[in-house]
Amino acid sequence: AAHRKAGTASGTITMKHILPTTLLHIAFATFAALPFTVKSAEIKNDSVWKDDRGEEIMCQGGNLAKFGDTFYFYGWGDYPGDNRKDTITCYSSKDLATWKFERHVATYGKNGFNIIPDRLHVLFNEATRKYVMITKHRLPYRDPDIPDNPRTAGEIGFADCDTPTGDFVMRGHERPKSSSAEWYAYGDLCAFKDTDGKAYVVSAGTGQKCFFVLQLTPDYMHYEKMLCKIPGNHEAPYMVRMNGKYWIFASGVAGWSSSKTYFTTATNPAGPWSAYKEVTTEPESKDSFNSQSDFLFEVKGSTGSFVLWGADRWSQRTKIGVGKNVWLPLEWKGDEPILNWHPTWNVDAAAGTWTTSAKSPATTANEIKPWTIGTTNGRQHLVTPEGKPFLVLGLSHASGAWQGLLGPKKQEAMTALRQDLRDLKFNAVGYVPDLGAELAYIHNADRLPGSPGTVTGQGQRKHLYEDVFDPAFHARLRKHIQGIADKTAKDAHCIGYWWTDIPVWNPGQ
Repeated sequence: AAHRKAGTASGTITMKHILPTTLLHIAFATFAALPFTVKSAEIKNDSVWKDDRGEEIMCQGGNLAKFGDTFYFYGWGDYPGDNRKDTITCYSSKDLATWKFERHVATYGKNGFNIIPDRLHVLFNEATRKYVMITKHRLPYRDPDIPDNPRTAGEIGFADCDTPTGDFVMRGHERPKSSSAEWYAYGDLCAFKDTDGKAYVVSAGTGQKCFFVLQLTPDYMHYEKMLCKIPGNHEAPYMVRMNGKYWIFASGVAGWSSSKTYFTTATNPAGPWSAYKEVTTEPESKDSFNSQSDFLFEVKGSTGSFVLWGADRWSQRTKIGVGKNVWLPLEWKGDEPILNWHPTWNVDAAAGTWTTSAKSPATTANEIKPWTIGTTNGRQHLVTPEGKPFLVLGLSHASGAWQGLLGPKKQEAMTALRQDLRDLKFNAVGYVPDLGAELAYIHNADRLPGSPGTVTGQGQRKHLYEDVFDPAFHARLRKHIQGIADKTAKDAHCIGYWWTDIPVWNPGQ
């Protein structure tokens, strides 16, 4: 394990609390009560967000809207492997930090929603007094124009409702194309309402190789005309107007995986649009802090305004990271947008302002109080930033095993396990990302570049192990750990790293 600087909870060593067991790998333990409540106006990334019922917020691939004095968060309730459970969820909030579950405003198989879309946007039309939901609508058949295409054909779906939280009804779906049979709507899309009331859709064309900007009819219920084509291989577009220009933010094409975030600008929705640039991240992140860009929303208040950047973390698909949403305030360096990583930050929605949380090591590395290494009775141990010894009782790579005991649904199993750990006074875990956001944890530094790996010969597999006494190996491992340490420098819960060259963890062997 490589030691690092961070901040986390601390405790007092009391040997009477150490629990003997043959089921767990035990080091030593200190037992501290960690805070699990969220402040009323605190947005906490790298965590599982809960609604007013205490249930996990399931809302991705959607948008944030404000109708009256209430914010509404619309998105896809994604259940991998069983789309019959899929829904479009709606949550409401007055402060952007505490959310009330309103209801499922669309459900699989009802009101024309044959497939629940994973990109949806709700706009209010002043003329018709309708709330219009514009979605990526996938047809229940494969695209006949692309042989062997594994994905179903895409269209733009149009649904509406009299209220923001009622049952939306799918009124129709369209698949516009040019005279040369180039499809305007095939993949991800977004809807944007301008200050003059006109509405537009930015939609990925065939093969996600470009975006098209489409203007909608005045009632927002149909495609009217194509305005321009923007070359570039991107997904998850979102259009917004800020600083006197139109902006489109988008992700890379990485499936469910996280990616960098890109942007292009224009002075008119019809273009011309600039060449794409990467959104700067601090610290540098090649995957937008393990997320996929989803939406931008201007928070306007009594004393100021700022743009909130919302992103999806498809952790239920990738099994990487904690939580399903990442929200950050968009910051600026001149005319260039910047995403600074803030594990927690505070928002005053009424004022239209935001600040970093007092406990958040989010602005500079100098604000992070260092952990150190101390010695007691000749044995080394971690020392918290408050100067107290910190000894760990933890689990190593236990999510799969515990899931089998606690239930088939991973999130339910992790919730149960987290409560069990609290009851047992655990203060840390091993490589279990689903728990790491709420407990001190050891970060996985596996997959060392250049490792020999596994070879196959004459029908047999043979694993080639590292020479762990080789100075060249030490140098490679240090470089590898340093790269990961740089990325996790502001993660207050990460207290160390682990690496192994064991090819398979299999208790059955």
